[in-house]
Amino acid sequence: MTFGMALIAGGILWATQVPVHGHFWSALLNTSQQLGGAIGVAIASTVAATHLGTLLGQGKAANVALTGGFQWALWVCGSIALIAVPTTAALFRRPAAPAIPAATVAARTGAAR
Repeated sequence: MTFGMALIAGGILWATQVPVHGHFWSALLNTSQQLGGAIGVAIASTVAATHLGTLLGQGKAANVALTGGFQWALWVCGSIALIAVPTTAALFRRPAAPAIPAATVAARTGAAR
């Protein structure tokens, strides 16, 4: 779920760059949240089930194997969340506005007359 929720930042970033009606952004963010949650649950359950099967194959008790599978899933989700923080910061970094020379500003405002 963490991985999917991290995808929301991309939708928000994209939404702030394109001028379209507000209801479109609401729909985009809702869809991003739903899709992100679905992808996150799919990743977490896949990791948990795979590790559960591995531990059961090694002869571990079912409760130990289930706990181990969930533990791995939470570690994967936490790792993805930690990776998402600097990625989001990098995506939201905007370039600085170019400096306007003083002569241009003076000419535009009429101060040079």
